Amino acid sequence: VCFGFAVHIAHHLKQSVIYIDTTGGLTASRLLQMLQTETNNTDEQMEALQRIHTFRLFDVCALLDCLYGLCSGGLQKACVGGGSVKAVIVDSVSAVIAPLLGGKQNEGECLFLLLCHTQPYPRLCLHLHTFHLWIE
Repeated sequence: VCFGFAVHIAHHLKQSVIYIDTTGGLTASRLLQMLQTETNNTDEQMEALQRIHTFRLFDVCALLDCLYGLCSGGLQKACVGGGSVKAVIVDSVSAVIAPLLGGKQNEGECLFLLLCHTQPYPRLCLHLHTFHLWIE
């Protein structure tokens, strides 16, 4: 689902996407494979791939740092050469939060609440199971 949104926005809308990979599952070859189902034109495929900006983050503190950085001007830097940033996709918030929840680790719930309030685009936030997408 997350890959599909990223590919659709980058190829059809010709807008930049920030994809935050918290599971390690994002690969350029998989994105290219999905783009090849959309178009046979290799130039269009490469242009769309260049519009997908990725961050690989595996802990909640790194995710918070990234989101705060995007909120404070990082979105403008990411859109250079690829149109405006249309979406910020976090593939699995639970991958970085789950290790902190439960047991005697009380900071997990606090970090989860902090993460919920850190949205680059406050107008709309879709939550679909472990999939999180912020759209302008």
